[in-house]
Amino acid sequence: MSSETTIDTGTNELLCVIRDRVAVITLNRPEARNSLSDALTPALRTMIRSCGENPDVGALLLTGAGEAF
Repeated sequence: MSSETTIDTGTNELLCVIRDRVAVITLNRPEARNSLSDALTPALRTMIRSCGENPDVGALLLTGAGEAF
């Protein structure tokens, strides 16, 4: 059985879901080619640390929203 948990990152510029022990962190600024911003950078640092300390997470996948350029 597959499980999925959505994590509140504090900003809509960063999305996070834990799915089957994999934390999928998505940079959500496709209009800026997912470049880092003043809101995104600290949220990303926090989520990487938080997922790394979470015993329910076995792997972390970092991805970006939108089409490839």
